[in-house]
Amino acid sequence: MKHAFLLLLIITCFHGFSFAQEASKRKQVDDLMILADSIFPINQERTFRILEKADSIARSINYSNGVLGANLYLASAKKYKPLESRKHLKDIEPLLKVASEEQKIDYYLYMGFSHSRLGDKTKALEHYLKADSIAEISGSQQHVARVNDYIASFYFNDEALEKALEYIRESLATYERSNLEYSALNARLNLGVIYEKLNQKDSALFYLNQCISESNKVYGKGNVFASYIYYEIAKVHFTNSDYPPFLKNLKNAQELLTGEAEKSIDAVLVNELYGDYYLKIGNTEKGLEFYQKAYSIADEGQFYESQLILSKKISEYFLAKNPIALTYFKNYIDLKDSIETKEKEVLKEQLVVQYEVREKDKQNDLLKQDIRIKEEEISRRNIILVAAILLSLFAILIVFLLYKRKQQKAKFQYLEVEQKLLRTQMNPHFIFNSLNSIQNYLLNNETEKSVIYLSKFAKLIRGILESSREEFIELDDEVELMKIYLEYQKMQSDRLFDYSVECDESLLEEGIKLPPLLIQPFIENAVKHAFSKSDENNKIALSYTLSGDNLLVTIKDNGKGIDNNVRVNNAHQSYAIQITKERIQNINAIFKRKVAFDISSEKGTKVTFSIPQS
Repeated sequence: MKHAFLLLLIITCFHGFSFAQEASKRKQVDDLMILADSIFPINQERTFRILEKADSIARSINYSNGVLGANLYLASAKKYKPLESRKHLKDIEPLLKVASEEQKIDYYLYMGFSHSRLGDKTKALEHYLKADSIAEISGSQQHVARVNDYIASFYFNDEALEKALEYIRESLATYERSNLEYSALNARLNLGVIYEKLNQKDSALFYLNQCISESNKVYGKGNVFASYIYYEIAKVHFTNSDYPPFLKNLKNAQELLTGEAEKSIDAVLVNELYGDYYLKIGNTEKGLEFYQKAYSIADEGQFYESQLILSKKISEYFLAKNPIALTYFKNYIDLKDSIETKEKEVLKEQLVVQYEVREKDKQNDLLKQDIRIKEEEISRRNIILVAAILLSLFAILIVFLLYKRKQQKAKFQYLEVEQKLLRTQMNPHFIFNSLNSIQNYLLNNETEKSVIYLSKFAKLIRGILESSREEFIELDDEVELMKIYLEYQKMQSDRLFDYSVECDESLLEEGIKLPPLLIQPFIENAVKHAFSKSDENNKIALSYTLSGDNLLVTIKDNGKGIDNNVRVNNAHQSYAIQITKERIQNINAIFKRKVAFDISSEKGTKVTFSIPQS
């Protein structure tokens, strides 16, 4: 049985340790996610490494939420590398059944974006519609706003700019109401880009300049995110042939692209725009140099869409030197655009249908609201009925609590009576012995001794009777009573001993109280059972000291020690300990104190009581 218990204890400890380890690793995963979020605008490559580490730890402990979070973040961070982004999304497909609504929305949005970047508009729309369906069911305006952002990007790429504006404005309003600074910043940036595309210079610059100050507030001055904003501002000036502010803002964008950011999609865009500028002013060689630099970065980073655009621009540069080849290439482009336009029209129709469905849903919501108002009226009546029932139950509960309180009070009264009974049980024992000693003195004609002894005995009896009526007595009364008791024991005992009582005078003036006669059984035990008749160097030391809020009462003798003492008279020792334990239990129960005592052997026996004073 002992072995089985030990095995169970070991298994329990092991499981407890394993659980603690798992909790520690979960916290590590969550901390890594927070760290990745904080450094993403500064160092994207390091962000990827941190997220991959978080994913590895989460998988090692089957922490599904950690695996989902890390891979969704990686998919979002690598969205301009659509194949890599899709790989992270594929990795978490088996976990979608345990994913939250927000995580499912993120999955479908990022998957849709990756299809969009790879030119598969049909698949992109399919995933956006799934995300939109989940967002609508969730009832969260923030989820709907995020989906709107991606649908707006779909319209933007499809040249349906007014539709894109409609969705982005709706998103921005939601983000501003919810104080979501990062999301609002992205929405303003998208508005600036759309207005730039619409060739509305003032509106574009208004939102883009707002984004510069907001990005410094959200990410700190000199953040990499600001590089893309400067790039968009430069594009606005380039479109309007404002070359001095164009060059200034493009230079600002380039200066922020340091370290790992020199290999980012932003670096591709900046170099491409420099190439456009130099081609426009007639410096074709320098323009080609920037195009080739941009293509090299896009190729290394697997930015396929940029590779496609740059390949076209570089080929046009070389085809310009061969007019016949250029003619056929343009025919190819026109045919390709015609085919893509037809595909886009189909997709656009699908989005329009969905928009109309959403508007009808809003009307249905208004009808539902009317129904809800009527239901609320019925609900109010039900609430009144429920309130009446609850009040009845509350009244029953009050009656029950009062009954329990009465029971508890009766229990305490019983404990008080039992406490008094325990105290009185101690008195007859030594009263009988005292009367027996007086009888011996009288029989032996020791009249003077019997008178002194009787006087001490009378004082002792009076003190004991007075203290027996009280739950707690003053410290000075207790000290005086114990001095009389020790002197009395010294007179009537056939064992010689000396005693000392130590108590600081300042303690006697502090109103300290303690239960009466707690230590009396142990003094009697020391006198009768600790000392031998032949030894004349017997000593009893009684001390009262204050330790913090506790009064410490110590009875120490130099007799046989607790082990020998118990062997000599086990019955008496057990009685003294048992009656003291019962008294302490009752005192603690009634007065909510933590009185304690301890018995130890130190060249004799040492008994220590600890009595709280507060």
